[in-house]
Amino acid sequence: MVNPNSEGDIIWHKARIVVQGHCQIKGIEFEETFAPTPTFTSLRCIFAIASKLCWEVQTFDIMTAYLHSGLEESIYVCPPQGLAARQNKALYGLKQAGQCWWQHLQEILSSVGFESNMEDQSTYIYEKGNDRDLLWIHVDDGVLGASSMYLMNDLKVKLEERILRKWDIGIHRIVGIEV
Repeated sequence: MVNPNSEGDIIWHKARIVVQGHCQIKGIEFEETFAPTPTFTSLRCIFAIASKLCWEVQTFDIMTAYLHSGLEESIYVCPPQGLAARQNKALYGLKQAGQCWWQHLQEILSSVGFESNMEDQSTYIYEKGNDRDLLWIHVDDGVLGASSMYLMNDLKVKLEERILRKWDIGIHRIVGIEV
């Protein structure tokens, strides 16, 4: 994988070992695979609210998102060297990896105090007194809008304790879309 910047210059290269999920058998190696993704209408609403109320907005990327979540099923894989190994994390390529990550993320956000939007399960709100944060997460990319910089920084610290992520000051791109 190659990641270019806005001028087209290559910033970094990345390779990833993945599991051959196309070989998985439903009912034995996985049950459910559904993981919601947010609507772009919700993203536009967050930008509109933040613009109208002069909120701070930052984007972020959760690095190696799927590797943060565990697996319920017992799955054995053959690493490239030919050894057999039991898989403990939801590696990329597993049919249920997205759902495992989403459930793990739900637990983290709930423990911090975020509540999921019933209409768009990947959009969240956090309220503390008169301050509010709005959070939009598409798999491992997100937007956080906050009514106060203090609240935003407080939530960033709480989230950083649980999952590693890269914060971007200033919004240029989110999920491949120029903002």
